[in-house]
Amino acid sequence: MTEASLQETYAPKNACFGCGPANPKGLRIRSFLQGDEVVATWVPEKHHEAFEGVLNGGIIGALLDCHCNWVTAARSGGCKRAASRGWRTITPAAAVRSASRFPARARAG
Repeated sequence: MTEASLQETYAPKNACFGCGPANPKGLRIRSFLQGDEVVATWVPEKHHEAFEGVLNGGIIGALLDCHCNWVTAARSGGCKRAASRGWRTITPAAAVRSASRFPARARAG
């Protein structure tokens, strides 16, 4: 049996795209306490590329956002406090709304 990550221990029903154990289509970042560090290892797949050999910027953002939140929670004692009261996000939550248009213009030269 493998060691449970911080996410699996303190937020097993979290559906976050980056780190939610309950999101089967997400990145499922797993962060672990190792001595004085909080470490995460994640291996990108071909479908995470923006174009050949380049990782999508949104994926990079999710990796940094999620792991850094878990580092902060682990180092501040927030994981244990949150587990006793039910999980709370560290960063403010925002409603996600679908946009039907993304207007943009570009001029050559």
